[in-house]
Amino acid sequence: MGNDFGKVRVILHVDEGKFPENGTFQNWIGEAIYYFPQQQVTEWTRVSVPFTYHLSGNSEYLLCVCNSGNGTNAVEGSEAYFDDLELIYNPEWIHETILEGVSLYTYNNSIVLKIDRPSDFSQLQMEIFDLTGRSLLSRQFNPSPELVCPVNLRQGMYICRIMSGNGIYTSKIYIR
Repeated sequence: MGNDFGKVRVILHVDEGKFPENGTFQNWIGEAIYYFPQQQVTEWTRVSVPFTYHLSGNSEYLLCVCNSGNGTNAVEGSEAYFDDLELIYNPEWIHETILEGVSLYTYNNSIVLKIDRPSDFSQLQMEIFDLTGRSLLSRQFNPSPELVCPVNLRQGMYICRIMSGNGIYTSKIYIR
């Protein structure tokens, strides 16, 4: 209608994040924006928008604003209906042989790996990734019932992958 337009804007950020950015842009990890077409949309439409990354690192928060109007000002009679908003991270299914009898947890800035039957495994490789998929640490170990791997990582969520000739074990971990 006239000067109105719909928009969905999402930022992944650390600390404080605002729209308009008002001095918080240095905290923005990534951003995705979708502008609706200028003509009226009369039926359900699926859209997909990739993130543009400004910084590497792990985001702490997601800020999503859905609006019609002309940005920050209302336009009389403007309407928008939003349904089924979904954030999909790495939607590709990975087929892998899962290592049985392996578990891990974090304790005192270390990753503790428990192995039920160490004699069933050859050399183990552990790799830690941030949530953007960047490899941060890679180590090799000889199997034993309990392995303690000290890590020097900031507080946050990570992905830990353990690999052996027998398969792969992948888990999310949280470093405090």
